[in-house]
Amino acid sequence: MAAIVLAHGAWSAAWAWKKMRPLIGAAGHEFFSPTCGNGWKLPINPMPPDTAPADVAWASPRRRPQPIKTFEQKLRLESKAAPPPRHYIYAKRNGPGDVFRQFGERARSEAGWTYHEMDCSHNPHITCPEALMAQLSDIMTGK
Repeated sequence: MAAIVLAHGAWSAAWAWKKMRPLIGAAGHEFFSPTCGNGWKLPINPMPPDTAPADVAWASPRRRPQPIKTFEQKLRLESKAAPPPRHYIYAKRNGPGDVFRQFGERARSEAGWTYHEMDCSHNPHITCPEALMAQLSDIMTGK
């Protein structure tokens, strides 16, 4: 099927995708989620308000300050082959000061990106993994 490479979000790492791993594997895909970053660290932000208390209790002790370089360091991919498909999923339930909309707008306007939306907070891999798997399946099958 597909090889999925995930660049995890801030204050997170590969551990946060534990609910998605079995869903992705059951769909026949390979899944890679390396943990990234070193250097000066930013304090932990709160979990989105729609996160179930059990998920907050599970995630909170695992979360760590976020290396600032992950916000500053540009990623440059070089290859003679055509770039792989790129998709941005915008989680629409954001509070004041939504910092994610700017990235969604950029994905909407740049060639080579496909933009998608979900009615969820920024952690669908924790709060609604089945819905995220359905979205990813639609993306991978071209729906």
